[in-house]
Amino acid sequence: MGAHAREGFMSFTDVGEPQPSTSREPVVAPVPAVPLLGDSDWEDEEEVDEDQVDDPDYFDDGDDADSDCTYDELDREEVTLDYVSAHDTSIDSDEPLSEYAHRHAARNAPGSKGWKGWYKEENVPRRHGFCGTPGLKEELGLEEDSTPREILDCFFPPDLWQTLETQTNLYAEQHPQHQSSHMKAWEDSTAEELQKYIGLRLLMGVQPRPSYRHYWCDNPLLNSSVSRQTMTRDRYDLLTANLHFSDNEDPAAADDRLWKLRPVMDTLQRTFKEVFTPEENIAVDESLWAYRGRHHAVQYNPSKRARFGMKVYKLCSSDGKAAGYTSAFRVYMAQDRSDVPASMKAVVDLMHEAGLFEKGNQLYLDNWYSSPTLFHYLQSRKTETVGTVRLNRKFMPKDLSVKKGEVDIRTSRAGMLAMSWFDKKQVNILSTIHRGDEMVDLPPNRRGEVRRKPLSIVDYNKGMKGVDISDQLAQSYPAARKTTYS
Repeated sequence: MGAHAREGFMSFTDVGEPQPSTSREPVVAPVPAVPLLGDSDWEDEEEVDEDQVDDPDYFDDGDDADSDCTYDELDREEVTLDYVSAHDTSIDSDEPLSEYAHRHAARNAPGSKGWKGWYKEENVPRRHGFCGTPGLKEELGLEEDSTPREILDCFFPPDLWQTLETQTNLYAEQHPQHQSSHMKAWEDSTAEELQKYIGLRLLMGVQPRPSYRHYWCDNPLLNSSVSRQTMTRDRYDLLTANLHFSDNEDPAAADDRLWKLRPVMDTLQRTFKEVFTPEENIAVDESLWAYRGRHHAVQYNPSKRARFGMKVYKLCSSDGKAAGYTSAFRVYMAQDRSDVPASMKAVVDLMHEAGLFEKGNQLYLDNWYSSPTLFHYLQSRKTETVGTVRLNRKFMPKDLSVKKGEVDIRTSRAGMLAMSWFDKKQVNILSTIHRGDEMVDLPPNRRGEVRRKPLSIVDYNKGMKGVDISDQLAQSYPAARKTTYS
């Protein structure tokens, strides 16, 4: 149990541990201390009285008509529809909203006294209607015929260019370059010149050369007239050596490993959210930004094309014309210390950053993120979720067993489906959207055989493409190159 756990509570650090089979047999466990309200999903967690948790009325829904009935005596349809969002603000009582939200979210959460375990029957999901307003924000004034520069200005506002200008000139003043016979002395740069510099860097990714010096060489087969007309090579080298986004004497350097890029990242986080709202289907996955320099957070992932780089969690749109659009991102810095697992914290932080809670979005995750605890929390925030899942996650059913071509399902009273399907290998799905009996006919194979696949897996394959499309589009405009500057 985690260091922050105390008697009567369970830390989320135990999510990944094995748990005995919960099929049919209800699980009685301490109540997870789930933070629900506040500006941050992980701060200012309200304390719950332990005596109140032990009181059976703590998990009562307040309906006197059913107070004398046991759970099994109630009609299934009535029970499964008795679900209250953790952030429902329509209560008519003097009870503080925070206490009401915590009580109703905790009463049937995995591991709570209200958690009834898993049952081998068809699922009845709680569907939330999509109430978002996808598309471009009208106040930006962008149209189909808007120029690339107008679109760029929405993501890179003037205050970011002003910060870049100020910090670049400050660094050049703090670290004067050694005088050279063929290079002019440093002259303060301007926002307009830095925009030209960034434009050249992007152009170099579209039109690569063996060396960046070839853009200014005399060979007509290698040089670039745009580079030669925009600035000299010596000026380009000076800007590269002095380019900075924050003050080297910033006290944030002691705690923030990305302090040098923090102004840019904060601005992009804000503009990504303000410019465009994604469609209903969204996905969370990780990407690897290629980087081979020295840094604490450099990761090695042999399954990625770059192999070495910075791991980035991304929330992207999965459908529509804007499929692949990144609504929020977070760079992994190996500093995610929390009472909840890093996988759960990454998802909740991205959803909070993008402002997509309570909108009825359908979120798709892979098996590193998925767990019954996370899915219940997202369900309480009116977010429907589908994802592959590992069977050793805590509170997962332990008796799912399938043979080739078979489907085995378990459902919870909270409207959660756990399903295993065996095709070439066993695939495990967790969903708060599907019933479990929906099947889809696949196109005939080379032998003319028509195969069937569960709808949940078909939807998962479609929904998870958002981050892949984002990475694919980014590969069209690479801007990385070797450098000795820091």
